[in-house]
Amino acid sequence: MKLAAASFNVTAKTAAKWVRRCREFGATGLGDRSSRPRRCPRATSSLLIEKVLALRRLRYNGWPIARALGLSRATVSRILCRAT
Repeated sequence: MKLAAASFNVTAKTAAKWVRRCREFGATGLGDRSSRPRRCPRATSSLLIEKVLALRRLRYNGWPIARALGLSRATVSRILCRAT
């Protein structure tokens, strides 16, 4: 394993990872994979997102929305950016 890893300029750990993927999934396991997380346990609830959007429709800006709902300005900004 170490010799094969050295010939491809990768660590033995990386080579072992690719061997495991190949054995587990076959040739399809060697393709590119998304680095996006499978789940996000601390995601903002859909109810809270709806409240942000409702306040925005009432022409509130980001800072007053954040203050009214107890959210950070960054969270409100992300929600509003995704909504447009």
